[in-house]
Amino acid sequence: MSSRPKYQLVPMLVALIVAAACTIDSANDQRASDAEIVELAWPDNEIATATSPDGLVMFELALSPTGTPTYRITRDGNEVIAPSSLGVQLRDLDASSAMTVADVAGPEPWTSSFEAVSGKRSSSAIEGEAMTVGFEHADGAAFDLEVVVTDGGAAFRYRVGASPADGANEDVLIRWERTTFSLAPEATSWMQPNDAPTMFTPAYEQLRSPATPVADLPAQANGWTLPALFEHDGVWLLVAEAGLTPPAAGTHLAPERVGGSFLFDPPQQGEGEGVGDTAVEGPGPINLPWRVFVIGDEAADIVETDLIRHLSDPPDDNADLEWIRPGRVSWSWWSDHASPRDEGELRRFIELAGDFGWEYSLVDANWNELPDGTIEELVAFATERDVELLLWYNSGGPNNPVTEAPRDLMFDQEVRRAEMARIAELGIAGIKVDFFHSDKPESIERYHSILQDAMDHELLVVFHGSTVPRGWSRTYPNLMTMEAVRGAEFYTFSSDYAETAPQQNATLPFTRNVVGSMDYTPVIVGDGDSPGRLTTTGHELALAVVFESALQHFVDTPEHYRALPQEAQNFLADVPVAWDDTVLLDGVPGVFVVMARRSGDAWWVGAINGTDEPRTVTLGSNDTRNSSNTAGSATVICDDAAGEQLVISTASLPTDVELAPYGGCVAF
Repeated sequence: MSSRPKYQLVPMLVALIVAAACTIDSANDQRASDAEIVELAWPDNEIATATSPDGLVMFELALSPTGTPTYRITRDGNEVIAPSSLGVQLRDLDASSAMTVADVAGPEPWTSSFEAVSGKRSSSAIEGEAMTVGFEHADGAAFDLEVVVTDGGAAFRYRVGASPADGANEDVLIRWERTTFSLAPEATSWMQPNDAPTMFTPAYEQLRSPATPVADLPAQANGWTLPALFEHDGVWLLVAEAGLTPPAAGTHLAPERVGGSFLFDPPQQGEGEGVGDTAVEGPGPINLPWRVFVIGDEAADIVETDLIRHLSDPPDDNADLEWIRPGRVSWSWWSDHASPRDEGELRRFIELAGDFGWEYSLVDANWNELPDGTIEELVAFATERDVELLLWYNSGGPNNPVTEAPRDLMFDQEVRRAEMARIAELGIAGIKVDFFHSDKPESIERYHSILQDAMDHELLVVFHGSTVPRGWSRTYPNLMTMEAVRGAEFYTFSSDYAETAPQQNATLPFTRNVVGSMDYTPVIVGDGDSPGRLTTTGHELALAVVFESALQHFVDTPEHYRALPQEAQNFLADVPVAWDDTVLLDGVPGVFVVMARRSGDAWWVGAINGTDEPRTVTLGSNDTRNSSNTAGSATVICDDAAGEQLVISTASLPTDVELAPYGGCVAF
């Protein structure tokens, strides 16, 4: 294991906040970025402070001279988030200035723990400190700010419209937040541009930029997505969102930015074909999503965090989870888009899953064109091979015009529940629902409704054409994975994907995959279906460990997998998809990754090179940070020096190996 030096934090620069109130005429066109950005020093009148158990992370609140609630986050006395603004835009009032403090509750101890059927670890427990600060305006507007601080970061959310004493719930309309976060302009960033609304977007599928100083980020007309990764003088920061429950809308970062100041922005009105409003409305109290700041001295602190799930609602106490089974999936569509209409092709991929001991096979778009009774016959064929089927659906409704079918079976709840009951009775294990293309409240509510209805019918769920994960897999453990990534399907869509894939593959573990399972559909081992592919076979095999997804769709064909050396076939037959522990052994975003994951007592190590230069890395470690070790005898599969064929050996871990250009290794 390569050593990961600890760095002392230094103060971040540039204190920037949103201060000017705006007159709001329409919920449809108002954006957080319409506010004026001005520079501000840390106010003298501090209100409250919450501190992590180790005493390093501190969240401080104060009021600016204009009455703007202001916060900063420090670690070991140094600023991670420089003074930044808070506030919400309500129906008729901008509650981000001329505010006063109504009350302060806490700080007090806070704990969270969970057991999980999937994800980067099966159980997790953390401690922290929490407080709630109430703010009010002379005109009657008010909100509470809930704050949690742990050793691994800090988070806050707004609570608006508390119920009055008589128990009645007053209606609340929140046009958006006035929240900013301020960084040093020279901080390094790895950012993903946000999509302009189209019939296929937003879908979180754009490529992330390579390491770029914040001050040098190019203008983006539609802003940037979350999560957003930063590093400054050895300090790592991931900004993300959690606890996105109805009524609420998903957040991105606004296009407008001054220096290192970013603003949270609501969905764009054109998302989802313009269906639905961007404002959040409903009976109070309304909890807006958590703004999450994961902080660490090492990139591993970001990769290994479970703070997103800790800040998400737990499942129903009475929920039966025994039926939820993560697994590997064969998938015919990637190599043949017409295959879901072809019973013979579907049977070939079901046989592949059975031969490799994979749990599932996916029947993708337009399976409804198969003759009547074919799905029933395929279920029986799969059952004989101890394989279960997943079925694809278009999310349907007016939110998208995509004609791929079946559609309009997942939009209306009554129709949806009837279809779920029908396929559950047939023995279908789960559904893949595609083409959402909106983060508006009506779309977020539909995600939750689909997940709950699927729980009721014991169906697993995969979302494609979707928003990015925000901790929902804790609330609904049947949510196995989400797309929200430029995955292997882009080999079939984009002529330049091959040359960008290696660097992106080495970036995703530090960004997108941190916040939840990622349906990238990896492991291409043959030629012909991925024109110009630069990644080696060793690189592709390693993605089965480097990328986490509770349903791991292996993308290639039966012929290509069966042509692999027997040891590589054994690896694909045995590699788990649900993990008891995850440790980043080494890596730099966009450059290389060495990931170790544990299932039971067995460690699996995957390493990938995102560059065109060879690189020596260490597979395994005698001393991981989680009181475990990956030492011991292992089968090691790497590329040869030219990256043209696999080399298989037995070694004692830890061991040094050389990754070929764009190459990779696995040890198990």
